[in-house]
Amino acid sequence: MKWLIIALLLLIALNIADIAITVEGLSRGATELNPIYHMQGFQTFLLTKLSLPLIAFPVYTVAYLYLRRKFPNCVKILWTVLAFLIGFYSFIVANNLIVLWKLGNGI
Repeated sequence: MKWLIIALLLLIALNIADIAITVEGLSRGATELNPIYHMQGFQTFLLTKLSLPLIAFPVYTVAYLYLRRKFPNCVKILWTVLAFLIGFYSFIVANNLIVLWKLGNGI
């Protein structure tokens, strides 16, 4: 259970880093590639990006506890999804940092 909480907190931290770097990039003239941003507008987009991991944390925890007790083999699926999401957000944060670096260096 301890590792689940650590992994979920890491996912939330990556999401917050993505938001912070995105806001900084947009203020420097970068373009947001996420099509949802263009459909919702800036404030709604940020609220959505913040609320999703905060909603997912308790839902994922309850699902993990339930599946661990009732269907132990399915827990691997939850860990796989969580690992994918952490990898995905790590890629996004790394990409956003590269974009910021390029903007700062005039590349």
